[in-house]
Amino acid sequence: MNRKIYVYFIIATIICALLLTAGCDNPNEGTPSGDQISSGAQISSGAQTLPSGEQIGNIVTNGGSGSSADSSSEYYDFDGLVYAFNADDSSYTVKGLKDGNVNAKIVIPSSIQGKPVRAIDSAAFEDCGELTSVIIPSSVKYIGAYAFSNCVKLTSIVVPSGVEIIRDCVFKNCKSLESVEIPSGVTGIGVKAFYGCSNLKDAQIPLGVTSIGSGAFGYCDSLTEIVIPIGVTRIGSLAFFQCAELTIYCELSVAPSGWDATWNGDCSIVWEYVSNR
Repeated sequence: MNRKIYVYFIIATIICALLLTAGCDNPNEGTPSGDQISSGAQISSGAQTLPSGEQIGNIVTNGGSGSSADSSSEYYDFDGLVYAFNADDSSYTVKGLKDGNVNAKIVIPSSIQGKPVRAIDSAAFEDCGELTSVIIPSSVKYIGAYAFSNCVKLTSIVVPSGVEIIRDCVFKNCKSLESVEIPSGVTGIGVKAFYGCSNLKDAQIPLGVTSIGSGAFGYCDSLTEIVIPIGVTRIGSLAFFQCAELTIYCELSVAPSGWDATWNGDCSIVWEYVSNR
């Protein structure tokens, strides 16, 4: 009987691992603006007038195919970054790098001519292979899915205090990422948020987190310990899959019903851990 249960568990684990490969398929989902800069985006010369009547940089008109943006969508560049202006709240969303910008270090301003920068769009810096550091201002309240996915040289990042959700695949395959500061206001960590961050050594889950998505810390080979706060009510399948050196310290005495049966992969667990936080 025990052998049958073991076989069923192995089969369930394999199925969950296969399902994880299908995660994070739509980086545009849930973003404040569905517009995306396609590879065919063009920069036209001359400063343009914003809805506020202010002047800023050059205008980018989306001329490529395969983008969710309307063909008349317009973007603005400033110091090598491209922004969309959000007329509803007079703020800016970072859309990505201006064509040709290969700077390894990026500083996102808190405002542009008095208007706050409040969001980083989905996939904004995805596949920026030369990016080593990015400074995100406290004005940013939203970071979209895949925003820094596959930034293989990014070594550290501080998530601003106003961000409440670490979205799906946002740091996926950031293989050089060693540390990340997650603010206390975060309540959820998305599917594959840190998946494949093989050099991640320090990641503290804030006390306010209630949900950790499937594969969130999968293949984080360098993680040796992590504490699961008492308020976490949901953990997806294989959230800590293939973390060979990891010991998981749980403040709870037993896994809640909302924790998937395979949540810990094959990691060691210490229950009823008393945290000093």
